[in-house]
Amino acid sequence: MKITSLPSNPTTLIEKKNQPSPSISTFSRILTTKQTKTNENILDSLFAEMDNCGSQLTERKTMETFYRYKKAVRELLDELSRQTYQVSEKTSTRTGVMQQTVRIVDLKLAELYQKILSDETHQLDVLNMIGELKGILVDRRG
Repeated sequence: MKITSLPSNPTTLIEKKNQPSPSISTFSRILTTKQTKTNENILDSLFAEMDNCGSQLTERKTMETFYRYKKAVRELLDELSRQTYQVSEKTSTRTGVMQQTVRIVDLKLAELYQKILSDETHQLDVLNMIGELKGILVDRRG
């Protein structure tokens, strides 16, 4: 058995082994880009659904339209929470920012609910509340 052509410096083999493969880092970058685009598409569609339900709510202030709007806000907030948790998990920072946002949105939804129950609520009041909620969620999206 004959050993042929060993490098003069054996640490060269170790150094090459510890370097990341260019194909793996490229794959990882492509995968991250695709995931980011998918997340953005999901958020765009959830924001569109929330806008649609908000428009219906301003036109018809019924419990059905309110619950549809509330569901759309909840789904959007859940997705924002999920994506924020993924980022937070990756960066290992644990802050209470998302919990604070959820509390604020819950309070605003309760306030909107009370306004809808009131017969004296004007369409501008409902639009104002919907605008506030959307502003909070858009700000959270970043």
